[in-house]
Amino acid sequence: MVLPMVTMAQLSPSGQVKVITPNVLSACARDTIWLELTNNDGPTCNTGAGPVQTVQFDITHPGTGQIFYQPASVGSETNIASEVSYTGNTLSMTMEVPSLDNTNRAYFVLNATCDVTDVSTLPQLDITANYPTAFPVATESFKSVKMNIGVGEITFTHASSSYINTVRTFNQTINHAQYITNTGFGRITELTYHQIVHDSLTGSIQNKDWAYIRRVSPSVLSPFSLGMDAYPDYQMTNLGNGYRYISFTIKGAQLDREDGQFDPGDRIQINASYLRAPSTCIAPMNQTQWVTYNCVGSGTACAEPDSLVKTFRISAGTPVVAAVNSTVEAWDGCPEKAASFTFKNTGAASSSNPEVGTAYDVDLGLTFNGNCRLQIW
Repeated sequence: MVLPMVTMAQLSPSGQVKVITPNVLSACARDTIWLELTNNDGPTCNTGAGPVQTVQFDITHPGTGQIFYQPASVGSETNIASEVSYTGNTLSMTMEVPSLDNTNRAYFVLNATCDVTDVSTLPQLDITANYPTAFPVATESFKSVKMNIGVGEITFTHASSSYINTVRTFNQTINHAQYITNTGFGRITELTYHQIVHDSLTGSIQNKDWAYIRRVSPSVLSPFSLGMDAYPDYQMTNLGNGYRYISFTIKGAQLDREDGQFDPGDRIQINASYLRAPSTCIAPMNQTQWVTYNCVGSGTACAEPDSLVKTFRISAGTPVVAAVNSTVEAWDGCPEKAASFTFKNTGAASSSNPEVGTAYDVDLGLTFNGNCRLQIW
């Protein structure tokens, strides 16, 4: 576990307990609360025969369901903390007492719902510490620093407006980037990517749908480049209308290799259009993409920006078919006169895409007067 990026600390009256809370309690996200217990004037040693001495903490959070403890999230770096109970809004946990002048640290996790802003006042924690014998203070109570409330907000944009309408030739590959930005005031711990794409637009890497993901702001981190089926919670549904629906979750290191969360101001690049155009002419095809973020432990979307719709058109080039020469025997009333016409496609081809400029289903129109017989070879 890591400390939140911006934290606030509050000491107990005796100075032996410090509670470290995030500056912002984020809607729809997990926030880690840390407790530090320093043995300033208790027993000189907590080892040897007999039970290990512990301090019990009773921690009460506000709200009527907008804030709740994440079950089984009490932990520590050295396995010295345990959950006792969670009843109503009160978590009870214990932490082993360190030797004199030493400090032990433990943590637990609070979740907040989309409507955490409905809490009447800025949330803070009420903490009671119950010390064992040999401590000069048996019990003390204090409050954490008040936490602000922040709600994450996501924007989803094309890297280039030229992507909205794309023309490709037969079998040509496609690779487009989009950006996801947290423009709100709360951190986000999970994103869900969605797309609906035409079945004729197939995956161009390993013949599967692919996604390249990396944080690009405030600094560039190394990317993940995986088949979509390798990301968490992958789903693919054949919609039965020539389109398929795909979704997967972006969380943990795939969301941010540094701290596993999408903080205000962070930006992620996602390339999820590694596609290959079909090899035959087809009507315009669409790809629709959108991103949501859900409250932790809930299937409800907290925010969903506008969808990005791209239209792909297939062009086989522009053939230019014209007659380049003709020979016709003079018409003198005798039968079996011959006429020869040569047509040539003078459209520009491409070495990488030889289909460009190819003419298909050419209609040839000829007009004759009199009694004529036509042969074509």
